[in-house]
Amino acid sequence: MEIDQKVLQNNVISHLQSQDPPIDDSIKRLLPNLVSKKVEDLDLSMFEREKMFKVYDALGKEHLRRGNFDQAEKAFILSENREELTAIGKEYSQIGYFDKAVDAFKMAGNQQELLELGKKCMVHGNFKAAVLAFKEVGSKEYLKLIGQECMERAKWTLALEAFEALGETDQVTALGDKAAKDNEIGCAVHAYQLAGQMDRLNSLGDECLHNGDHATALEIYKITSNQKMIDFISRN
Repeated sequence: MEIDQKVLQNNVISHLQSQDPPIDDSIKRLLPNLVSKKVEDLDLSMFEREKMFKVYDALGKEHLRRGNFDQAEKAFILSENREELTAIGKEYSQIGYFDKAVDAFKMAGNQQELLELGKKCMVHGNFKAAVLAFKEVGSKEYLKLIGQECMERAKWTLALEAFEALGETDQVTALGDKAAKDNEIGCAVHAYQLAGQMDRLNSLGDECLHNGDHATALEIYKITSNQKMIDFISRN
């Protein structure tokens, strides 16, 4: 999904106009030179902490006006302006650019907005962003819900990511069982490894061998250090 840059820029400018206090003239004079460079390449160490924050803050707002949202975020991180980072996250969320919204809320340290965004992403079917948001918040309840939803929809990688973050081996094992049943061998192997299910891995290796997939069986036996079956495949 592409960002609707014009809508986003207009919304952010409206936000700035409604909230902006006047910028100090001494800082205003610096902006034309600073805004032409990347934020990460600037050295403002000659300023006292308070003024440095004000310069980064003014620079972030100037980048927003110009539509340079990545640079604006970097400036607001350096000025520790969580309010503006949250505002950017809300605008990204408004236009459905959820991955960017997750990043902005994460940088703002706004756990509540991350949780609400994760719920919104679940409703809209953006499971990738939902998993990212719930992982950042550390919500076991919603990680379990999104993991189960992804497993039912055969979104194996996302389900595994959610269950791994959840830290419950029984959920990871159940995912491995379902993936193996659906012949998603790579996911099943990864899940069983994470859950420490060596017996299940060996059984999966046996099944692959029975089905003539010697290469996959060999890789599985190497994971479980099943030397007997490694030797068997190597000699036959």
